[in-house]
Amino acid sequence: MDWHPQLREFVNLNRPAVMICEVKTGGYNRKALFPDDRHEYAIQRAGLPVPADPEWSRSRSFDHGSCVSYNLLVAHEPAASPRWHTIRIEDCVSFLRDRCAKYPEQFRDRVYFNSALIQFLAFESDLARRKPESAPR
Repeated sequence: MDWHPQLREFVNLNRPAVMICEVKTGGYNRKALFPDDRHEYAIQRAGLPVPADPEWSRSRSFDHGSCVSYNLLVAHEPAASPRWHTIRIEDCVSFLRDRCAKYPEQFRDRVYFNSALIQFLAFESDLARRKPESAPR
């Protein structure tokens, strides 16, 4: 199963999921994370109505009936909170690198990712397969 082990600990893989992420590459203010207005926008953008229960945005996960939403803080040193789950940026990048390297051949017409970072990791993996001595360490 191609899920990071840390995410498998809290994501119910038997239900559709909406992952609302805050990604912080530098310092951040814990109190400013997952503000209500952006949280509501994210839920609506996922095609869900904003729940009437005010606790929905203050908990790590919320059951919307048709799916479950999760709040996830991705950072170099993520701060724990009852309002969000956490994962380190380095763990995400390592997982993605391993995932790209897992498959011996990647077809560019079938494996295009919209994110420049993900696209770079796929390129980097392909480069490592072609020239092992030039692979990043």
